[in-house]
Amino acid sequence: MKVCIFGATSDIAREVAKNLLPCELYLAARSEEALNILKQDMLARGAIKVVTTIFNAEDNPEEALSSLLAEASEFDILLIAHGALGTENPAKVFNENCISQILIVEKARKLMKHGKIAIISSVAGDRGRKKVGLYGAAKAALDSYLSAVRQDEKALQIVTIKPGFVKTKMTAKLEGGFLPATAEQVGADIASFLKGDGLVLYTPWFWRWIMFIIKNIPERIFMRMKF
Repeated sequence: MKVCIFGATSDIAREVAKNLLPCELYLAARSEEALNILKQDMLARGAIKVVTTIFNAEDNPEEALSSLLAEASEFDILLIAHGALGTENPAKVFNENCISQILIVEKARKLMKHGKIAIISSVAGDRGRKKVGLYGAAKAALDSYLSAVRQDEKALQIVTIKPGFVKTKMTAKLEGGFLPATAEQVGADIASFLKGDGLVLYTPWFWRWIMFIIKNIPERIFMRMKF
């Protein structure tokens, strides 16, 4: 099996990779140093082959994909796992959490003849909340795009992954966090899901029902809520 992961050095992506071994890994991330450490770790854990490339969401998402696909010739799974929290720069937040993902998917649809494209979104995209307004809006746009691609795509399976609050480096500065999960739990859950035929994963599983309730709270009541 050949697996490509964008944002490969994130806590969740690292756990997904571990749980998909043994396989060939094609990894893209911002930091060359972090990629080299991850490469050695995956080889020690039983990866058949590990190829890496530098990836910057602002500059070269399509080029990075083309580079890795040239090495692999095909992917069985393409996992897009990069993203960042932010509140001050709308353009940057949307680029990191929506636009760069769309660019990769559009390029993958042209280059991949079969396989699965999985994108890590967030439950934050299910309803706008003031604490993560821009981030949630970007994820909502991404979810809508993926739904449209899923309806249109004939050759590739499109998978949307929606974690709840996960304790990672990205969320370390956030206060609180409702029902936090670990990257180990969520990574194992995602890897298991990717081995099946499901299309939308809420992880941990109970977030599907939590968000069902939250989405159905009347707007005037929701406006008074503080979370």
